[in-house]
Amino acid sequence: MSSDSESNQEALYTSPRDLKKLRACYRCHLVKTEKQFNDEGCDNCPFFRANRYPAYDYTSGNFEGLISVIDTYKSWISRYLNLTKFVPGCYALKIRSEMPERLEALISEMNIPSARNPE
Repeated sequence: MSSDSESNQEALYTSPRDLKKLRACYRCHLVKTEKQFNDEGCDNCPFFRANRYPAYDYTSGNFEGLISVIDTYKSWISRYLNLTKFVPGCYALKIRSEMPERLEALISEMNIPSARNPE
């Protein structure tokens, strides 16, 4: 039997619905399927969702490592990777491809702070 707060936390947890075509957000490293990003945008980067950018513009399929964080406030790895302000979910440890220059320019133009310092 679970409490209401546990049910609410589970409802807020973002995870890939499939293991095919996984992508990670360049800014926050959240991992979801390509379809989830196209349908819902990034849960941590609402400016991508609001502007309806295609997933290929702000995500990469070239990443390594995957962690799953349920409580971003209590998890030591979440604190270490600077994920405490993000939604619970699955995150890439490192994105191997470079962020496209046009995306860097857009983020800079919109005065959006860097989300993570992965290394």
